[in-house]
Amino acid sequence: MKENDYTIDSRAGLQQTTLISGISGISRSYLPGDIVDNAYQLTQLLGRGGMGAVFSCVHLSLQKNYALKLLAADNLSNEVWSRFQLEAKALAKLNHPGIVSIHNMGIDKNQCPYYVMDLLIGNTLDQLIHKQGRLQVDQVLDIFIQVADALASAHSQGIIHRDIKPSNLMLILETGKKLPTVKIVDFGIARVQKQDLPGQSQTATGLVFGTPFYMSPEQCDGARVDERSDIYSFGCAIFEALTGKPPFVGETPFQTFMMHQTQAPPTLAKVAGGATFPEALEAAVQKMLQKNRADRYQAMSQIKHDLERIKSGKLIRAQETVAVVPEVENSVEAPSGQGGGQLKVLAIVAGLLVFSVAGLGCWLIFKPPAATEKIAATTTVTPPVQTAAGSSFGERDSDNESESVGLPMEVLHRMGASQKEIDSIGIYDSLRITTDSMEYKKRMKGHISDPVWMASKFKSRGAFHFPTDLVMGHISINGKPPVQAVGDIPVSDGDKVRLLLLTPNKPSVEILDKFYPDDLIGVEVLFDDSSRAIDKLSKWTRLEEFSCFNTIIKALPDRTENWDESSLQPRDLIKIDSMKNLKVLGLCGPLSARSIVHMTSLRRIHSLRVKRIYDIAVLLQALKDYDNIDELWLVHQETTDKQLAYLVQMKNLKRLVIRRSLLTPGCIRYFKAMPALKYLRLDRNDWTAAQKADFKKQLPHITVEFEPVIDKTYWQMIPNSK
Repeated sequence: MKENDYTIDSRAGLQQTTLISGISGISRSYLPGDIVDNAYQLTQLLGRGGMGAVFSCVHLSLQKNYALKLLAADNLSNEVWSRFQLEAKALAKLNHPGIVSIHNMGIDKNQCPYYVMDLLIGNTLDQLIHKQGRLQVDQVLDIFIQVADALASAHSQGIIHRDIKPSNLMLILETGKKLPTVKIVDFGIARVQKQDLPGQSQTATGLVFGTPFYMSPEQCDGARVDERSDIYSFGCAIFEALTGKPPFVGETPFQTFMMHQTQAPPTLAKVAGGATFPEALEAAVQKMLQKNRADRYQAMSQIKHDLERIKSGKLIRAQETVAVVPEVENSVEAPSGQGGGQLKVLAIVAGLLVFSVAGLGCWLIFKPPAATEKIAATTTVTPPVQTAAGSSFGERDSDNESESVGLPMEVLHRMGASQKEIDSIGIYDSLRITTDSMEYKKRMKGHISDPVWMASKFKSRGAFHFPTDLVMGHISINGKPPVQAVGDIPVSDGDKVRLLLLTPNKPSVEILDKFYPDDLIGVEVLFDDSSRAIDKLSKWTRLEEFSCFNTIIKALPDRTENWDESSLQPRDLIKIDSMKNLKVLGLCGPLSARSIVHMTSLRRIHSLRVKRIYDIAVLLQALKDYDNIDELWLVHQETTDKQLAYLVQMKNLKRLVIRRSLLTPGCIRYFKAMPALKYLRLDRNDWTAAQKADFKKQLPHITVEFEPVIDKTYWQMIPNSK
């Protein structure tokens, strides 16, 4: 039995004596019958491990049975013990049936810390998987819906578990119930120990907390974790319950760490030997296991919602499936200042619309709005907002009857968006984007299916001839501001033309075949099949600039970032290295910095642009060795003041663009220390006007520009739809 099994175990052979190392280094021996802290009499050793031992006990005054955990104090510092005390007090206030309750804590004889919790009679999910192998889908859904609900409750109060795994999920079969009740145990325990990694089945501790098989990429890197790390671990646990194995199993803990950070998650069917699973379940688990936390589910309430839908045989948003919604007869006039024109209301069900923005992917719930009503938003970041996870158009979420906050707005606030900018995103903007995206794909499909149209090239007779019924993207000629790639655009031989494509083109790699190999010197590609796109681009003779994300679109953040991104794999970087003329390179997640630093292109380019790259510090630290790079873009990297210290070491960095960061006015000391910096662009709109003016004043030799965090300039997909 493992040390976190808080159950009475009748199996013979478990030695009842255990040594617990005390704070002063003196070990104490504990046996059944011993009295802890003059209050609790130990009755049976239930389990032990690297962190200590668990006994059943009885409270001498109350005559009530509990489980008591004695902590090994040689792995305990004053700081982490104080921190754990604070967290335990918060846990004690949690009142959820799916979370084991903590009743008391203290230090026995001033030597051995302990805490007291519910005594549970049952088995861990780990034991059940070991005995039974992979579980039935319905059985797993019943268990993990409960887990998601319990974690949502904890997350709403700012408590992160940090070590979700099957052995921390207790299954309690109560009288009169057919289904077991699930209890989550060991909240926050991974924070108690100092660094130690005895094996992969134990908790890896110190700067890295968790269990290797279930650790999120950010945990493996020792980075700050939030509720989305629990979501990743939750995904690993449900994966194991469904297949009998965790998604990533290396021969050593380090190999497992690297697999979490660099390898795409396998499908359930592949690991389960070809067993079939609902498509929605495959999609949901894949979403939980995304490397970049912004690509995962953003709240446990969303996971619970989707698992309940899967159990009912319904579709979920993660499948990227859009349900067809009948139009309502009444039309609504768009208010002035928001584009004008008439938009059909997609659906109003019982006075409430659950709305999923196609392409953007944000979840919003709102009532039929007045003409000037805006999407609700709030400035608070913690505790996490419980957003509604509507998964199809026109379907009412019975659990969320009130107006809800759009989660992307939360991140925009955190990244420095002003309230005025937040308010500028109206409901009609979202409706237009949705309807335009659907219409765009319909029109583009018509063009692609026309063999005559596909056989021709865009450029002829001194101009590009783009479709007139959709905005393919934007085009910039000789460094001038981008204009819509719509209709006829005059161009001369020798002009330097850059094309920036829009998201709805992603499935249409064939669009690249409509350009001659020497038409463009720069392209920003948004394709689902990026490998095919890169194969085609590698044959373009004048290509100097390539980016796998659109640098002018400032889409809504969080999981919606893929509105303006392509998804590359590490193997694609080898193909990009074959583009010998590249001078500007833009890369985005889910790529890892550890993959990027091995690229030979870094020795040739002068401008590197990265967005949502995982373990960015690894890349920033390496850039000091690349004197050829004089321009750097850091987009949605949650850049902090301290990370700028890496850039100070770049001797030739002249131009720097940082968007959607966590920078404070105090970061100025780093910019002052950058020896060659001449141009700086930021989007910190939560700084006051006085702070911005002072910032510029203190950098007299640097051109400093501030841009909006939110910019709808390039959101249009259908001409004249605004």
